[in-house]
Amino acid sequence: MIWNDMERLLSKIATLYYIEGKTQKEIAEQLNMSPSKVFRILNEAKNMGIVQISIKQPIVSCNSLELEFERKFGLKEAIIVNVGQEDQDNLLSLLGQAACDYLKRIVTPADIIGISWGQTLYEMVKQLQPFGVEGTKIVQLVGGINNGQENIEAVELAKRLSQVFNSSPILFYCPAVVANPEVKKGLLLDKNIKDVLELSKKATIALVGIGTMDKESLLFKKGHLSSNWHSELLKRNAVGDVCMRFFKLDGTPCNEDLDDLIVGIELEDLKKIRTVICIAGGINKSKAILGALKAKIPKVLITDKITAEKILEIEAKGGVQ
Repeated sequence: MIWNDMERLLSKIATLYYIEGKTQKEIAEQLNMSPSKVFRILNEAKNMGIVQISIKQPIVSCNSLELEFERKFGLKEAIIVNVGQEDQDNLLSLLGQAACDYLKRIVTPADIIGISWGQTLYEMVKQLQPFGVEGTKIVQLVGGINNGQENIEAVELAKRLSQVFNSSPILFYCPAVVANPEVKKGLLLDKNIKDVLELSKKATIALVGIGTMDKESLLFKKGHLSSNWHSELLKRNAVGDVCMRFFKLDGTPCNEDLDDLIVGIELEDLKKIRTVICIAGGINKSKAILGALKAKIPKVLITDKITAEKILEIEAKGGVQ
C-alpha cells in the first residue's frame, strides 16, 4: 500500500506539473510540502518511467549527428543540414541559408566579422537580408583573388555583407598570393594592409569556407596557385585549406614556404577568433573538413548529412577511404 500511494503521489505531481502547467511552488503549496521535495519527486517520476519525455524533431533534424560532432571535435555547435541525393544541386544554397540563420542568431552591433571568399560564402551573403542589426564591422581576412567570378571574391563578399549591416567594409587592396616573400614584406609595410591585418585579428566572428586539393578547385583551376604548388602540396600530404592556409588530414600545417607568399590572416590568429564558422559541404570535401576539424579551426561547422557521415567513416578508418 505504501508503494502504491507513493506511485499515486508521483503521478499526481507529474500531472499537475506537466499537464496542468502548475509551477513547482504552486504544487508545493497545494500539497503542503516544500518546493525542493516537489523537485525531487518529479525527478523520481522520470527515473521510474512514470514520466517519459519525448521531443518531436523536425523532419530535417540531424540532432544526434550534430551532438556526435560537437562531442568528438569539441565544437561550440554543429549544424548539419539533411540534404538528400535528390537535392544535391541545391546543396550550396541550403548551406548558405543555414549559415544565414545561425549568423542572425548570434551577431550583435559590437561584433567584428571577418570573411574569406568562395562559392558557399557567396550563397550565404546573397541570401542574407537586413534584419535590424546595424553597425557590425566587416573585415576581409585574405587578399583579393581575381578569378573571373567577381561575386565570390573576398572584396565583393565583404562589400555585400557590410551593406546588410549598414557599415563600411575594411578591405585589402592587394592580391592574396604574391610572387616572393620580399614582395609580401614590402606590402606589409603599407599602412592600409597593416591596419586590415590588425583588425582581422580582432574579429569576433569569422566566416570561412574550406578548400580541397581537387585540381578543379578554383585556386588551382584558375591558376592562383600553380600546378607546381599543387604537386608540392600533394607530396606534403595536404588535404585542404582555410584562408589559403593548407593542412594535412591530422590537422598539422602544411608547407610554410607557401605561407610566406600569402597575404592574409595567419592560421594561428584565425584559430584565436571567438567564433570561427566553417561552411562547407559535398562529399568531395570530406577529408578537407576532417583536416580542418583536426586542426581545431572551426568553432562552428555547417555541413550536410551525407558529408558528415562520410567524415565519421574516414575518421573511424584512420583517414583511409
